[in-house]
Amino acid sequence: MWFTYMCWIHHTVLIFFLAAAASRDYKNGYIPDAINYGGIAVGLLLAGLSSANGLGNAIRSLLFVSGGMFWLAMVFESLTRRDGMGFGDIKLSGILGTFLGVKGSIRVISYAAWIAILHEIFKKKSTRCRQIPFAPHIFYGAIIHEIYSIFVQFAKISGNF
Repeated sequence: MWFTYMCWIHHTVLIFFLAAAASRDYKNGYIPDAINYGGIAVGLLLAGLSSANGLGNAIRSLLFVSGGMFWLAMVFESLTRRDGMGFGDIKLSGILGTFLGVKGSIRVISYAAWIAILHEIFKKKSTRCRQIPFAPHIFYGAIIHEIYSIFVQFAKISGNF
């Protein structure tokens, strides 16, 4: 029973931090460090309390996911000679790593990338800009990931998976 409550708390807190980051990124064009570092700290704290993930796994995921995003941003910048991603988005991916692990983070970032691509394709050309706030897309990707996870859990419980 404790594990079930911790899972719900874990995912609710993640959505809270992502919503805060998404709203600030959409409105102001940046994600404050207080949201990013606060989310990472709370994610590590919850991972330490949870027996499912564990603190060591959360730290490894944090380093792998944010390091991978940093590497992608640097490769993009060296190839195109322009910024592709801000450091706020890279730190936000670290929050995903602490809460969801590597596999969940990759899923969320993949969903976010597809959502961003579709959003830009269907956006009016007159409203397009050079910088796209990525945190709202990460938020929507996390919502899709959470809904998918709930369906998978219910399918496992009912024996249909």
